[in-house]
Amino acid sequence: MRRHEFILTHIEQILTAWERLARSVETALPPMDSKGLRDHSEHILNTVAEDMQRPQSERQQIAKSPGHGPDTEGDSPAQTHAMTSFVAGFSMYQMVSEYGALRSSVLRL
Repeated sequence: MRRHEFILTHIEQILTAWERLARSVETALPPMDSKGLRDHSEHILNTVAEDMQRPQSERQQIAKSPGHGPDTEGDSPAQTHAMTSFVAGFSMYQMVSEYGALRSSVLRL
């Protein structure tokens, strides 16, 4: 099974694992409910899985890695989530940890 297929097929399992990891990140903010923790995560996973299905050359893959991929119309779910988290008072470390936890959940499962 390709990784994008795994993500789409096991999205609830991934979100549950991610939520468990996200709850372990300490913040000065009050604890969030599941809906708050998952606010953009499902959209992020769907966008990533969709992107994985697009053909791309090795040069495109290398360019995308540091964030030099093609521009998209409007903000991605990840960008929206980052801005929302920043405005809510999350530190850069906490925001990066959150994306790392989502990635880790996919890879571990």
